[in-house]
Amino acid sequence: MFQNSVLLTFTIFLSFTRAEYSSYYATCPERYARTTIASCCTHPLLMPPVVMKSCLAVKLPPVVRGHVAPEKPHCQAECALNMTKILTNKKFSAVRAKQVLTSRIPPKSEWSKLVEKAVNTCYKAFYVNPFDFHEDIKNNKTSSQCLPSASLFLNCVIGITYRDCPNASWIGGERCSEFIRTLMDCPYIFVQSTVY
Repeated sequence: MFQNSVLLTFTIFLSFTRAEYSSYYATCPERYARTTIASCCTHPLLMPPVVMKSCLAVKLPPVVRGHVAPEKPHCQAECALNMTKILTNKKFSAVRAKQVLTSRIPPKSEWSKLVEKAVNTCYKAFYVNPFDFHEDIKNNKTSSQCLPSASLFLNCVIGITYRDCPNASWIGGERCSEFIRTLMDCPYIFVQSTVY
């Protein structure tokens, strides 16, 4: 049963045309408007508010002539990782990521362990065994500025910690399961921000 549903989901994903794909992602702000993390889980704020505020307002770098424009979510995430020194000279530090993302969480708490687990999982997925974005850059499918790995990492951490929200923090509600899917599907970071 599970394998069939995965196959069906994968087949539906592959059958999207570019227009349908764009339309699917265009609905993300509406999907986020229906439910918030706070209405389902008392999820701690992982990024310092000053970083979130600054990076939400980040300006996109100029488009390099003949190349794909950089995407705002990627630039915002790269800004956040640079400001917190998780990313220094384009090198990612998993140790620093754990320090920053758990800095407002009581040590050795259920949340602290969950964030550390998410950082390890997402670090392996996007930095130890990364997608090869170089081919996409060469073929002009991805901008050489603000690479996706920063936003993929942050979205991954938020998605895992929300999905595995401890029972004591879970509020629930009919739209909360749908919201897990929204976090995984939509290319928006900083969903915890009160500015968002």
